[in-house]
Amino acid sequence: MTTAAPTTPRSTLPQCFNMFASAMINIHR
Repeated sequence: MTTAAPTTPRSTLPQCFNMFASAMINIHR
């Protein structure tokens, strides 16, 4: 799920989670 920077997983984790949450919301709608 790393799309921005694989070298910094700590900084990419929140972004990935946010994208996943957004996708889930879009599916639920």
